[in-house]
Amino acid sequence: MKRVPVTITSVSSEHAGDLFLAKNLCNELGILPGRHVIQCGGISRSVRVLFPMNERPSVCAFSPDVMESLALFEGAKLLLYTDGEKLRLGPVLGILANIRVKDGGIDGQQAPVFKHLLTLATEERMYAYLFSPQELVSDKLRGYVLKKTNEKMTWEIRDVPFPDVVYDQIITRKFENTPFVKTMKEKLIAKLGSAYFNPGYFDKVQVHDWLNSSDETKVYLPATIQHVDLKKTEPFLKKHNPVYFKPVNGTKGLGIIKLVRLIDGRYMYQVRGKNGIQFHGIKKSTRHVLNRLDRRLKRRPFIVQEGLQLKTYEGRPFDIRVLMQKDHTGKWRRTKMYCRVAQEGDFISNLSTGGDAVSVPNVLQKICTNQEEIRSYKKKIDKLVKLVPVVLEKASGMQLGELGLDIGIDAKGWVWLIEVNSKPWKKPFTEQGSMKLVVKSFRRPLLYGKYLAGITQ
Repeated sequence: MKRVPVTITSVSSEHAGDLFLAKNLCNELGILPGRHVIQCGGISRSVRVLFPMNERPSVCAFSPDVMESLALFEGAKLLLYTDGEKLRLGPVLGILANIRVKDGGIDGQQAPVFKHLLTLATEERMYAYLFSPQELVSDKLRGYVLKKTNEKMTWEIRDVPFPDVVYDQIITRKFENTPFVKTMKEKLIAKLGSAYFNPGYFDKVQVHDWLNSSDETKVYLPATIQHVDLKKTEPFLKKHNPVYFKPVNGTKGLGIIKLVRLIDGRYMYQVRGKNGIQFHGIKKSTRHVLNRLDRRLKRRPFIVQEGLQLKTYEGRPFDIRVLMQKDHTGKWRRTKMYCRVAQEGDFISNLSTGGDAVSVPNVLQKICTNQEEIRSYKKKIDKLVKLVPVVLEKASGMQLGELGLDIGIDAKGWVWLIEVNSKPWKKPFTEQGSMKLVVKSFRRPLLYGKYLAGITQ
């Protein structure tokens, strides 16, 4: 595949159906002036390729009718490449999201994330835009592009071509599970196949079943059952201490219940809310504590997981979050790794609910007695994070591009997989970490999108 970087511009309206390309671009692409089919995303049309009177290297100058029919805009920086007999512009990346708009711009907690993604997409010469399931109509749809206007980056809603690749950034299960959204996503996946990545949230039962079916990964899983009724769960509580009840479709550690069997046989329970421990108490037996929690456990499905005797950092629980992403070759790579340390008195280490981010070297130096022990932990973690994405992708049949893995280290030195997040949250800034890694964590999904579109470096 031959490809060249180009900037899109338009010529006067007296022309129709024309594309002006400098002779050097035609030579690089191996094409001659004359009739050609050009495609941008899901839109294609015939154009007449001409040499311009004034040669402008790296410029694609279209007549206005072609600009409109291909949904192009002035100043877009893209790749022009050959695909068999056709010319193609792109690649076109659609970022599917639940978009919030205020005063004509993108609003909400994802707004900085989207701006960072589209800014980097411009650097990668991609036609990238945001769109919601409601905008999905035929081969042309409405999407938000990020454009430079008077030295400022502003959002503009406009017609855009159907994407070559979709990066799913819907981050709420409630929105994802609405019938309309599910139908639209099914249509997109049916049309794009493997070019649609990170298609949805996992539930904890699925993840456990997938990983437990592999001899390579099941050794890293805590004992886990699905809570069906009191009769089935009671023996599990008597066998393991402590235990955690986790919502099957939960996020951010919300709704988790911790049960601890005390020396006298009574049970202490703690329920995790948005701002810490929501409520707690003590009951005299497994039956009494389950009866106390029964109404809550019937509201939604839960798994029950053994509580591991994990190492702590300065007396506080911690886990190791590893961000795994596919790169420009479609291979899984570790992008970031850091420790999440719970607030004092809490048992959940999520940063969104008050946990602290601490570097892995700092934590390992504190909990290990020598360098050999540190190297041993790093080796075990490296093996685990390489196995899990491959096993999950194969077992689930999903096209994945990134995963967040939460890992714990127990008192005996074994590493455990505590949680897998199919929609890991990424901030476009950092207060303590490396901005280089932050940028890499945003760029890698874009490079993987280019790979899925057939653009390899």
